[in-house]
Amino acid sequence: MAAAWETDFSKATVDLNELLVGLPYADPRDLIPPIDDPQFEIASESTWLADQEPGIVIEIEGDARFYPLSVLTRHEIVNDAVGGVPVAVTYCPLCNTAVSFDRRFGGDVLRKQPMLIGTVAEKGQASAVAHRNCQASMDE
Repeated sequence: MAAAWETDFSKATVDLNELLVGLPYADPRDLIPPIDDPQFEIASESTWLADQEPGIVIEIEGDARFYPLSVLTRHEIVNDAVGGVPVAVTYCPLCNTAVSFDRRFGGDVLRKQPMLIGTVAEKGQASAVAHRNCQASMDE
């Protein structure tokens, strides 16, 4: 796997030998497509959204967005701008955890993408790993 990446794997904080590729692909990037141009509708007018739909709410500068878990489960990352701030809304269906963060870094706006990598089979643990589209690098 390391041959396909520009990442300096000597700086790892986890034992990379414990990571197993989830699918038999040489490069697991882009196998779960992120949402880059999310479309929103008024929840009360939605024909597909359940009344008690679980999801993630983000509000920045009076701009509020709701990201349904039924969508996040299939995509895991939404790259969006909320209140003028470029954000990544991430969701791990394995551990039912969501994290959102500012995508600006060093003057660039990063596009986050999930990868099918990160299952630690022996310990029964799982972890989502994302990578930045602007370069071949891995993030936790």
